[in-house]
Amino acid sequence: MIHSNSLDELVETTSKLYLNDWWEGTVTGTPTATTIADSTNRHEDDDYFNGMELYMRDGTAAGDRRDIEDFVNADHEFTVKAAFSATPEAGDTYSIHDKFKRDEVVSAINQAIEIAAERALVWVEDEDTTLVASQYEYDIPTTFLHITKITMADSDGNFYDRPFTWNSYKIIHTPTAQLQFDKSLCTLTAGRKLRIEGLSSPAKLTTDSSACSINPEFIARQAAAILHSSRIQSSDPGEHKTQYDICQRRADIELMRIVGMQKPTGTKRVAE
Repeated sequence: MIHSNSLDELVETTSKLYLNDWWEGTVTGTPTATTIADSTNRHEDDDYFNGMELYMRDGTAAGDRRDIEDFVNADHEFTVKAAFSATPEAGDTYSIHDKFKRDEVVSAINQAIEIAAERALVWVEDEDTTLVASQYEYDIPTTFLHITKITMADSDGNFYDRPFTWNSYKIIHTPTAQLQFDKSLCTLTAGRKLRIEGLSSPAKLTTDSSACSINPEFIARQAAAILHSSRIQSSDPGEHKTQYDICQRRADIELMRIVGMQKPTGTKRVAE
């Protein structure tokens, strides 16, 4: 199954399903630099949200994180401690977090991606290396964990020719990873490009729209386990320990279900 979930979707899934730490809504009325209202979704008691974090998910103030100073039931209105970077507008959406700040959830999601990295490799290619006369060693782009194929462009800049054989080059670390071609087994033509193909670990998610190809069930449960683990020494260690055990057991099961990409014969590992 092919997955593609944005960072914002993964934060919502993790916070809503496994952290019980999620409120959401849509701005109504006429916001100001320090206030927004939501007459449709918010009917909690006065001060219910005081001290929690409000996050603007889209609109003019998208990405703003603000601590809530006051919530008034009669007006369904939040007052934040610091002004928004731009005045929100009606129709903008927001989320609220209490137990875990949004940045903590994002960090845990990226840690979960790292845990699954070797099982969830993705195909990458690079065509930015230009051959130099009498040079047989070239830096390997940092995105590569494994190299599966290297091809030299023809005189027209196309990569139709046969790739180099697996034994005509090797990977050395001096101290950065480099390709070292065997001059007795391959002919390099100065000025031509190399196409390097291989496998990379999934990238960390840095923006709300960044997409992740790993099973979201694993990502959300593993992120929740990481977050509950960080609170085991808190005022309610028992509950967090219980939730950690539940989430981690399920995350381990989902990790085993991630089918690793088959590496072609002759694949060479870049990282030591």
